[in-house]
Amino acid sequence: MIKITISPINELFAARIEGIDVANPRIDEVFDEVRQAFDKYGVLIFPDQRISADEQQAFAERFGELESFPEASMQKKTPKVYNISNKSESGDLLGKDSVQARMLKGTELWHTDSSYRDVPALASFLFALEIPDSSETGGQTEFSDMISAYEDLPRALLEKLNGRHMVHNYEYERLYVDTELPPMSLDEKLNVPPVTHPVIRFHPHNGKCSVYITSNVGDVIGGYGYEEGRALHRELLDFVTQRKYVYQHQWLPHDLVVWDNRRTMHRVIPYDIDKQPRVMQRTTVSDVGPPVAPWMNKHSHTL
Repeated sequence: MIKITISPINELFAARIEGIDVANPRIDEVFDEVRQAFDKYGVLIFPDQRISADEQQAFAERFGELESFPEASMQKKTPKVYNISNKSESGDLLGKDSVQARMLKGTELWHTDSSYRDVPALASFLFALEIPDSSETGGQTEFSDMISAYEDLPRALLEKLNGRHMVHNYEYERLYVDTELPPMSLDEKLNVPPVTHPVIRFHPHNGKCSVYITSNVGDVIGGYGYEEGRALHRELLDFVTQRKYVYQHQWLPHDLVVWDNRRTMHRVIPYDIDKQPRVMQRTTVSDVGPPVAPWMNKHSHTL
């Protein structure tokens, strides 16, 4: 019988799970514990995993339906598994001026995966194939707990956000962050058009609310003038990413980290992309529907 150990990392969220091989078919014995831990902690670290792309995909499929990736910029292994990498498919380091490396700069901005889709991501699964040599070179991933941040929002700020939405646009980076990146293809634009999501979302699995924003595919809170909406976005982003809400993960080879995109944001700490390989294997589980605002759910509390 499999016996796992679940160790919380801090008081707010994130936990380490040991005593488990996620590729073991007998994981059925403990999967309910794993899923409950996911719902409770939001970020799970599974150290020292030895898994193939197919095994990672099979584990992720236990959580729900997987996303496919129509985006041409992604280095895909299969339609549902791809590498977040600064190396070419032949294994050569790419320079910082390469398109692929420049696309990675967006991961250094606080974001939640696939927020630019009508039905965004529920969970992301990131497996460390190669990492920078030491913590001094960067490459860590930081996570912010948006449920805890929501619960601490000042009343005045919360009232500004009540009923507001934000536009999430996959083309944002090309339009405003790095205009030298190749334009999106027509197929990409048709597959991932801009969408709008509530800034405060409701979580039916636990009855809580969280802040739901991003900074890699948008920077304006809707319902205000452009400059006022941008200023409110910056104020909110600064609040929810205070150190007390953040866990920084120092990667080790073969770490598998799973996180709940409904309640967290994350970002990569910059590293020497010209000299340090960083190759991560990602699979993503789609949510079951668009984010629901608390004022749209009769069982939620009043803001």
